[in-house]
Amino acid sequence: MTAYFGSVSENTTEFVVTPNHDIYWDIIVEIRNFYTNNSSVTLILAAYTHNETVPNFYNHTTEPINHEFHAWHYDFSIIIQYDVAPANFSFWLLVTGTPPLPPPPLISPGLPFDIILLVFGITLLILGVRRYRLEKLFIQTRSLRRALIFCSLGILFLSLSYPSLTRPHYFLHYLPPEYSDFGEFSGKVSQSVSCVNRTLIDIEDSTIELRTFFVNHSSVTVSAYTPDGSVNQTWNFVNSRYPGYQTFECYTTNDTIIEVIRENDDVEFSSWILVRHIETDILRNNAGFYAPFAYLFFGIGTILLVSGCYYASQGLPTLSKMTNNQ
Repeated sequence: MTAYFGSVSENTTEFVVTPNHDIYWDIIVEIRNFYTNNSSVTLILAAYTHNETVPNFYNHTTEPINHEFHAWHYDFSIIIQYDVAPANFSFWLLVTGTPPLPPPPLISPGLPFDIILLVFGITLLILGVRRYRLEKLFIQTRSLRRALIFCSLGILFLSLSYPSLTRPHYFLHYLPPEYSDFGEFSGKVSQSVSCVNRTLIDIEDSTIELRTFFVNHSSVTVSAYTPDGSVNQTWNFVNSRYPGYQTFECYTTNDTIIEVIRENDDVEFSSWILVRHIETDILRNNAGFYAPFAYLFFGIGTILLVSGCYYASQGLPTLSKMTNNQ
């Protein structure tokens, strides 16, 4: 939420606002609390995909007016154009949108495990080739043939299970923020009324944003706290004067009280309260989809490899005796 003010006339026919924001899509542009001096203006959304014009735009009564545009694309501007008479105006601008879906996190293989598996595989391959040559030169035994088959199949199944077992199966995805608008928070603190507060209810796991806070001349103290004491933040000597402003944030999981306290002099203040809630989803990546098969292959591969090692232990002594007899 950002505050803007200005004027248009015959000499200055346009007032252009180009918000600084992230590369979001499906953007909603909200014009809040638009005031004029009862002289109409033309409100224009100049977007990348289309333009939209609202003629004769002004507050017909003393109450402010609001308007909403759908911009779709992040490249847009708000233009306030001179109509029939000079006009002074002020408003708040709120821009919300949907960020693009982030790619799954980068997968970093476990380097020590990779090296151990590589060395183990190369060792088994060398031993297998050597024993195979010995068998071919001398005599083949049934146990060694079984060992060669079972070890080969075991290593094959273990290698099929490796990509999924060593990588994360899920990642955390943050959904676009949802804003709850608690409206304008303004008032005056004085000797008779030294404190003005606003209670925000039905809040869970959210960030409270006290946006565009300013005073007319003197400093105040701003506090945010919960009835249970889990949140207690205080900002002293807040003296940003309009058109300058400050923005305060605090995280809370419960109903929260925003309080403005007089310090030295009577002072008027104004701000806008938004509550931002961000939900998270746990999404499965490719390794997670493959996980059931990976665990199955890991179990089969382990059984086959253990069986192969057992048959090798049975066949190697026989081969050694035969080799010595030769």
